[in-house]
Amino acid sequence: MRKLLIFFIFCASTAIIAEEIVTTEDNDLCSSDEQVILLCKAEYKTAGICASKNLSNLTGFAQYRVFDIDKKMIEFVFPEKLLPPDRNFIMETEPLPGGIDVKIKFSNNGLLYIIHERDAPVMGEGFEGFSKIIVRNNEKILESIKCLNEDSEIRRAGYDSFFTQD
Repeated sequence: MRKLLIFFIFCASTAIIAEEIVTTEDNDLCSSDEQVILLCKAEYKTAGICASKNLSNLTGFAQYRVFDIDKKMIEFVFPEKLLPPDRNFIMETEPLPGGIDVKIKFSNNGLLYIIHERDAPVMGEGFEGFSKIIVRNNEKILESIKCLNEDSEIRRAGYDSFFTQD
């Protein structure tokens, strides 16, 4: 009976640890005291924007982060210091018939980063929705990462807090 009880406790504690690991891996970018503005899961990386819960254009902070899944570490952050979004992140919105096209842009070391989200009906095919992250050097696309998770849309706090350029 005692061996059975020890085995049960071991299995239960392993299950709890495994559950914590899965939960942590769901969002390796943002801490529990931050809100997620965007979370884009790709094959080998997770990228997104994490922000303080008191976010506005001039208060709190917003930070773009890239997590390398294989290395299990954050490999890139922008801006390096926790700053209010102000004009670090520029949001462009374009209404589409029955949908919207949204881009969040920022520049770092001569590269332009574009977080692109599009939701619109496609004639004869239903509804098209996608999110991707594009890195450009002048007009050359260096990287285009398609978000594989269905919940990759930009959250309301981004619309409310980022400088909008129409």
